[in-house]
Amino acid sequence: PAPVKVHADVNVFAAEISPGRELAFDVRAGRQAYLVLIEVRAKIEEYELAARDAMEITEQNITVLADDTAHVIVLEMRKSAATFGRR
Repeated sequence: PAPVKVHADVNVFAAEISPGRELAFDVRAGRQAYLVLIEVRAKIEEYELAARDAMEITEQNITVLADDTAHVIVLEMRKSAATFGRR
């Protein structure tokens, strides 16, 4: 694999969550994140996500609960002036 160069203050995370398990993710003050559920279904706080759904998280700690083996990608970065998703 070739390295990917990113010219921004961003962290990229990928995770596999086993059925019935939880993954906690903290988005600190001044930060935001974009979470993409790659496959199956999962519950993130009070929101139900299906495969290929995504959400924006701003300065909030979240918990992802998997119904089945779930794969997620999270891009965490400095908070921008304009945010478009849910808090």
